[in-house]
Amino acid sequence: FRKGIPETADYVFDTRFLANPHWKDKLRKLSGTNKGVQQFIRADEGFEPFMQNVTQIIQLILPALQKTGKPQLGIAFGCTGGRHRSVTSAEYLASWAKDRKIKHVLEHLEL
Repeated sequence: FRKGIPETADYVFDTRFLANPHWKDKLRKLSGTNKGVQQFIRADEGFEPFMQNVTQIIQLILPALQKTGKPQLGIAFGCTGGRHRSVTSAEYLASWAKDRKIKHVLEHLEL
């Protein structure tokens, strides 16, 4: 995180282990909201297992939070520049939450 870890983050995930689109001329100036960038990152063999683990953690935690009355859960993804891998991961998680009708807010701090 260039600007530091967001204060609202309960869980922070580092995505720097994923393939970096910055090194692809056609993708460098785009962001993780772009389908081509997303396809490039999702093609990394580590992406799906990583996101499956993230969503499993959330599925485990949400019911416990609801029981204790905690109103929200902050999830943050970070990478070197905050434009590609972390954005793609956040977009994936937002889509996952939407599919399960989990109320959520998606915010990209570096875009």
